[in-house]
Amino acid sequence: MDLGDDDGPSSSSNTRIGPSDRTSFQAGGRSKRAWSDGSDSDADPDSDGPSRLSSAVKRVRVAVPVSDQQGKPANGPVRPSTAGPSPSSGQSPGMAALTALIGPLPPPDPGPQAVTVAMNPANVIQPNQGGAALADVPQQPVPDLNAFKRDGTVTVKDVNYYPIFSVENGLVGTVNFGTTRTPSPFGAEMGDHTAAWTGVVDSLHASVFGKTLQGAVQELRRRQESADSWMDGPLPDGTEPAVLKLWKMLDEDDRQGRYEQVQGYAFKVRGELDSAQAVIDAAAADPAGPRQLTKEEERTVSAHLSEALGHHAAYRNMLPLATVRVPGGRGSIGSGEGTARNNILTVEIAMNEKSKNNNAPDPDPDKAREGLTKLFSMTAATREARLGEALNPKKRKEARERIEGIDRYVKVLATEIDAIILLPVAGGTTARQPTRLVPGRTLDDVLTALTKATDPNKTVPPAFAPETEDENSAEDAVYWLSRKVREVVGGLKLLSGQKVSATDLGKIKKEVEKLAKDNALGPVIDRMSKTDAEVRAETGLMLAHMINEHQSNMADAYPETVKLTGFLQNAAGVDDPAGAAGAMLEKFISEGKAKKTLDVEPGEEAHLLAAFAAQYDSLNHLPQAGAGNGWVVGSRNDGLVVGIRKGDPVILGRAAPPPGIEGMGSHSTAWKTETDAVKQWFKEVRENRGGDAAIIDHFKAETERDLQGKLMTELAPVLNTGQLDKGQLEAVAKAAYEVRTAGTPEQAIRAYLTFRNVLPFATVNSGDRGGHGEGTATTSKGLFDRESLEKEAEARADDFEDDADSQITAVKAAIAKLKSDSATRYATDQDFVKMIGKVADAMTRKADSLATNPAKGYSTTIKNLITKTRKEEHDRVYAVAKKWKPPATT
Repeated sequence: MDLGDDDGPSSSSNTRIGPSDRTSFQAGGRSKRAWSDGSDSDADPDSDGPSRLSSAVKRVRVAVPVSDQQGKPANGPVRPSTAGPSPSSGQSPGMAALTALIGPLPPPDPGPQAVTVAMNPANVIQPNQGGAALADVPQQPVPDLNAFKRDGTVTVKDVNYYPIFSVENGLVGTVNFGTTRTPSPFGAEMGDHTAAWTGVVDSLHASVFGKTLQGAVQELRRRQESADSWMDGPLPDGTEPAVLKLWKMLDEDDRQGRYEQVQGYAFKVRGELDSAQAVIDAAAADPAGPRQLTKEEERTVSAHLSEALGHHAAYRNMLPLATVRVPGGRGSIGSGEGTARNNILTVEIAMNEKSKNNNAPDPDPDKAREGLTKLFSMTAATREARLGEALNPKKRKEARERIEGIDRYVKVLATEIDAIILLPVAGGTTARQPTRLVPGRTLDDVLTALTKATDPNKTVPPAFAPETEDENSAEDAVYWLSRKVREVVGGLKLLSGQKVSATDLGKIKKEVEKLAKDNALGPVIDRMSKTDAEVRAETGLMLAHMINEHQSNMADAYPETVKLTGFLQNAAGVDDPAGAAGAMLEKFISEGKAKKTLDVEPGEEAHLLAAFAAQYDSLNHLPQAGAGNGWVVGSRNDGLVVGIRKGDPVILGRAAPPPGIEGMGSHSTAWKTETDAVKQWFKEVRENRGGDAAIIDHFKAETERDLQGKLMTELAPVLNTGQLDKGQLEAVAKAAYEVRTAGTPEQAIRAYLTFRNVLPFATVNSGDRGGHGEGTATTSKGLFDRESLEKEAEARADDFEDDADSQITAVKAAIAKLKSDSATRYATDQDFVKMIGKVADAMTRKADSLATNPAKGYSTTIKNLITKTRKEEHDRVYAVAKKWKPPATT
């Protein structure tokens, strides 16, 4: 995404009753990749999100109990019941209902030892006794996923997110967050942010801007303590904080995936702030008297703040509902958050000017008002909060009944297969014995039991025929599971009555075990069996929390716009965040009814809005817009962020492409190679005891080498005329000058990488935008995009073949403009102006040499010039990059 996360259409996701997209799944199927960064098709090798399965079978929100009141495993053949055993039968209500439907299940199998067979007892296959073979394996203690620590006992990998602070006259200036994202709770899937990520980032930027370093430390500490206070458990009056309630609504797998992160990140933030405070305190307690921080101390404190702010943002992204799963398979895609933010910032900037000059024009609030709303995804929020279930209890109950049908069917199938197919016991002489049927049993027994679990007039349960294949519906969740069941049952029918091989039996056993394991419908049934009031309360709490969080972000980040547009006011124009939040929800429901995308049962809207209002009040937090502090002057988040982290460069994001390139373009030399070479050069200078000045000088020398070499003098004259017209030559000079004037290693590296990216044919329009395996490639060939470069070279040769005169005229005009622009822009640095002049003259000579058709023709000459020159440069940089070894991480 550009700035926020996608909140686009979701296939009328709110029209369906039952599990949201998080319970839509293809049983046993390959999980779909739901996100890409828009540049490389390969997964980011530096990703530090939880590495977990993203299969939607693990997308159930309700925690699965460890066992029911009878102590039966929750994932056994009978869905756990919270009602306890039936007084008359000793069975749980779930087992009693199942027995009434299909008849008594077969008695426990006595095993082959009950059969009199003349054979060596050592070769007798014992039935699988429910885990007896694993009895000697020590069991790991199960963590309490609702109890937390912040004492360093839980360690996690540092996040690959490092905002860069600038400090001017002791005050925090701009903070460059870049466009990199913090780890996702869903592993490789980024999901949708309900409150746009740009609002989160901007609120953090506004919170520290203009503060002293001491003030910034205090503000971040306040924010972290406020964000993680729910981890301390119930309040003194016994009530649970809202986030703790929401945490417990997550399914067990989801909580497990976030469990270490929330503890580790919380501890990391506090530890970094403590380290920053220690530097500040030491200066205040100097034996010679309190003093200002030195520049080196300022950099140290800023580095701790960068770590703290990055991990605080990562912590917030791990909290329930900050990010929600996207509808099955579509991935996160942009939906205008960048435009919405820009419309808001226009107002903030105008109001900032008006505070200095009362005669400055008043901004237009209309687009900004729309922007504040657009930075919240009501579609994603209501999808996650299961609004459709809360507004139509009747359909929710009908969906539950359909789900119960397939759930019951899968349970019976698993039970019957387990009862008649024996597996070899691991270890000993029986390890290689074949899988076989229990004596006296056949596959027909399974089919008979399945028939009893089904309406006699149908071959499959009603749940096998969904009304829709919408990926967000309850019926679809059942549909995918039932397809797999159909395959298994079809296989049973083909094999029944025949002599079955051990291989076929093993396959059947394995398929059914996987089917039972992947059947996550039990917890969904439990959730959908709640009372209407309970469902409304949960939906109301989720929506109240998400909207309140969004309101808080907007009030902190864009206070002037919030006040000007009345964003936190009710219909009467009175400051009333709760009323404003309720109006947002009511408007969404009304529009959904009008568009027929929401099916609302009579009276249920009023019930839901009342529950929402009560839950909003329970949050005990009313957002309030303060005064603007002018942070918008530094509100641009660049795509490339460079810092020095623990003594090594950290490079996040990408440099901007040259003017005229669409998107990020295709890198002829992989970006990873470019950045690894930079890190290696940095390391070599440091190892030679070179300080900051030596590092800056190194990148200055590299820049001047490239600027005056063939990369410019030979290749610039054959650039695409569109790129020349849009100023690529000036972009090269500008980036080179920024390297020349850099005052810190971070500035020099960032400027140098920007310079490298705008050099001729470093980035090209031709070819696709896939990563071509860049994320995992290690060879020179794998890190060089020859295909895209050759396509670009062919296009340039064709342009010359068609009209060389026009091409040469265009490049000479661009060269003349470069000289003229540089003479004015860099007038205070005549040495640089002279350098640009020499480069321009060399480019002109090259253009003149192309004025007549070369002996070999343009096709061969220009294609060879481009591909050979860029390949030579690639080999040079790759030779440096391959030496780079990332430092060991803890």
